Amino acid sequence: VLGVTVAMTGWSERRARAAGRRIRVVHTHPMHHAGYYPGATQLAIKLVIDANDDQILGAQIVGRDGVDKRIDVIATAIAGGITASALTRLELAYAPQYASAKDPINLLGYVADNVRDGRTRTIQWHELEAAQLAGAVVVDVRSETEHTTAAIPGAVNLPLDHLRERHDKLGDAAIIVHCQVGQRGHTAARLLAQLGHDVHNLDGGYLTWHVDDHRSTDPSSTHPNSTAHGRSSSMTLGTEEEQKRIANRLRRAYGQLGGVISAMESGADCRAIVTQLAAVSSALDRAGFAIISTAMRD
Repeated sequence: VLGVTVAMTGWSERRARAAGRRIRVVHTHPMHHAGYYPGATQLAIKLVIDANDDQILGAQIVGRDGVDKRIDVIATAIAGGITASALTRLELAYAPQYASAKDPINLLGYVADNVRDGRTRTIQWHELEAAQLAGAVVVDVRSETEHTTAAIPGAVNLPLDHLRERHDKLGDAAIIVHCQVGQRGHTAARLLAQLGHDVHNLDGGYLTWHVDDHRSTDPSSTHPNSTAHGRSSSMTLGTEEEQKRIANRLRRAYGQLGGVISAMESGADCRAIVTQLAAVSSALDRAGFAIISTAMRD
């Protein structure tokens, strides 16, 4: 869809909860191949795990490249009874242009293993607001520049590099740490726990919390169109407000396209036309990702 690949296997989080399963959920955002090799693009992966036996119930992946082979691996793992934590032990094909030495599937397993064994306690994006209202302090361990660019409301910026010498400023309140995708948050959570703090890591980091410019509904609740088996009697694209927001994005994109056509017809400079086309492409990508994020939010 508009250059973005969407894949799903097994159960969604909402279906698992509707069926009464006790589950864990893991979000990761790895690059589809080695980051130093040109052309690396980011994946968004969600893994739904049975909390009782660590079996994989389902997964969803969104990205531009490498989505198909990762969803195939997870589908095979489900069929073969491979647990979420055992994904760490899979030996998958590696070359910088195809994957990282630790494949995104391996990384998914490491996160699942950490959560299963209690090395890191996590909190989901839809649980964050209630935790804040209950008195938890949200600590952004990214750099000051990252925090200034985009931040979770109410979060305190305390970069990971300064956490050890400044942790006493956090007091005795419950702490929720976050970074961009969860990795630095894990390090921060381990550090603060060893220093005696009550701490959770925001699963998937800022990127999971922030879906475009809005947050979708809580997947732990039952969708009004869902049945106990996770099927939908009717399908709509989000709430009325979300539909209007996406429609407005598409209108802006096509309005920009009209400007490109007019520029071409008037004989405008080729470089200006290319610049305008790039803006149209970017606008369509944002609209497409908003559609996908809304459609797959459970």
